[in-house]
Amino acid sequence: MLAHVKWFTSNNEWTFPDLVVWEWMLVFVLGAAGFATLGRVDAWIKNSGLWRSIDKIGRPLRNVAPLIVRISTAVLLFFNIKHEQLLAPNVDSDDSLLALLITVIFAMSAVSIAAGFMTRAGLIGFLLAYVLILFKASVVDWLDHIDYVGLAGYLWLRGPGRYSADHQLGSIQLVTPEHMSLSLHIYRIGVGVALVVLSFSEKLAGIGIAEQFLELHQWNLLRFVGVSDRSFIIIIGAIELMLGIALIVNFAPRLILLIILTTMIQTALLLGIEEVYGHLFAVGIFVAIWVNDRVTRSKIVLPQTQLVRLMFADLSHFIAGFGHSGKRSYPQDDYRSH
Repeated sequence: MLAHVKWFTSNNEWTFPDLVVWEWMLVFVLGAAGFATLGRVDAWIKNSGLWRSIDKIGRPLRNVAPLIVRISTAVLLFFNIKHEQLLAPNVDSDDSLLALLITVIFAMSAVSIAAGFMTRAGLIGFLLAYVLILFKASVVDWLDHIDYVGLAGYLWLRGPGRYSADHQLGSIQLVTPEHMSLSLHIYRIGVGVALVVLSFSEKLAGIGIAEQFLELHQWNLLRFVGVSDRSFIIIIGAIELMLGIALIVNFAPRLILLIILTTMIQTALLLGIEEVYGHLFAVGIFVAIWVNDRVTRSKIVLPQTQLVRLMFADLSHFIAGFGHSGKRSYPQDDYRSH
């Protein structure tokens, strides 16, 4: 039930978790067991050499990853615009001037991101529209989509890639291993935080929302062994929480994303097109992490102050060189190999 249940119910209210002691213990035990299981499975896969084989297979696809992220993001934005949604079905648009402004900015950003033309300007608009949504939605609904920040951070540092107008015009800079490593960390952490928020807003702190969803969709797979809807919701919330934390700390990221993507495909087949479009972000990070995971796991360690300097240096260069051509990326690859 890794679905956005708020998209399919009329009850969007949540409260602070009112779980009793044994329910919190259940969340802790499931989380610990999940980490232990993931660690063993990931170690077995690593020892089998499968991850190294995927590295070799994925290397030719690394330059395609930014394109897939850009296109999936643009499709999601255009889908929201077409269905008069600001973020999702539970955060819809209206006739206000602010909603119109947000929609226009998202539309312009979608075109820029899809074409890879003035991509960083498009990303600034993308983030601006996301911030403005705070005036139209609750903080919780806004935080449900905090992965937008991670996605923007990935494309800002990684660049639009070889298959973009910016590359053809020579207006993107070299992508260093430091940029590559940091871009994937930001993307992964953004999705992980969004998953943690979702585990609380729609399950652990939104049990009423999930219970209404289960009344409409009989998805309690443990009911036949006597597990109540409430307990089932807590179990699913604990799993989502564990997966989100695992992504944040970079624990078995390929395995985590495989689980998330597989589950999202299943829920999309059952719930329809809205669930498909709503989870397009998962496609982007799945590709980015799976084909670039060797770089994500690199031994590049940057002090926090150096990371901040790197981000500000990029922003300063963008502002200073707005509208001017910069250095082209390497013709054979978008990043420097180790």
